[in-house]
Amino acid sequence: MDPQEFRRKCALWCTGVSIVTTTDTKGKHCGLTLNSVASLSIDPPLMLICVDNNSETLDALLEKGFFCINVLSQDQEELAKRFCAQGDRFSGVALSTGLQGIPLIDGAIVSFECEVEDVHPGGDHKIVVGRLKNIVDGDTSREPLIFINGSYC
Repeated sequence: MDPQEFRRKCALWCTGVSIVTTTDTKGKHCGLTLNSVASLSIDPPLMLICVDNNSETLDALLEKGFFCINVLSQDQEELAKRFCAQGDRFSGVALSTGLQGIPLIDGAIVSFECEVEDVHPGGDHKIVVGRLKNIVDGDTSREPLIFINGSYC
């Protein structure tokens, strides 16, 4: 299977866009844009995220044991792009502080605060299962940011 062909075909799948945030053990904010996010279970309340094995955010998330899934709205496309790029992703971003000192993205539609429950290998990613600890509502009347065919909409 050609990896680029696989990537092109997967791009046909419409996904929501979120920024997953955490802090490292020294308190530095870490985060990245993810579209591989899903609810896993209602009872108990579990979420899952899939993070590249080489991600600094993954390392921090596993050390801290807590993370937040911030679901973005359509007007937050620039934030989604920023958290895909290198550099200081948090500079100038409006934040609140959640459980365990985890940064929450202000203006997110909803933020799911999770404690790491389990981690599984997933090829070049880790599948991280988080137990939901808190939900922070934003403006749920706003439309979510969607990603399909390499574009936001």
